[in-house]
Amino acid sequence: MTSAQIKPGAKAEIEGMLAGASSLETHELELFLQQVAQVLAARKAPSLSQRESELYLKINAGYPTDLRKKYERLSAKKENKSITFKEQEELVSLTDQFELFDSERLQSLLELAQLRRIPLEKLLENLGQPAHG
Repeated sequence: MTSAQIKPGAKAEIEGMLAGASSLETHELELFLQQVAQVLAARKAPSLSQRESELYLKINAGYPTDLRKKYERLSAKKENKSITFKEQEELVSLTDQFELFDSERLQSLLELAQLRRIPLEKLLENLGQPAHG
């Protein structure tokens, strides 16, 4: 098996690396190319830490569908002035739950911004959600 050692920080000419790669057996070259592809993929899309992944899940979760539909139905009834007192109480409770979801999402956004050492506004911009101001 042909091997080469390139230490971090050492410089190698691309031509020399190609010449070395060309001397590899086919299966060794294929393995080498797979490993190079993994390095390239990691640079293009760096992996997230476990905590960042958890935060992304919380940030992108959205409201539970059943609660959102119930909220929309009750909001329409309130708009039409056909809401009962009990439904009004339920609407207030749903509003409180949504405010809690929003608060938890904001906490997750703030933590993610701190982990990345960037301002919240920059994080929102990076996520395609510009801050409203």
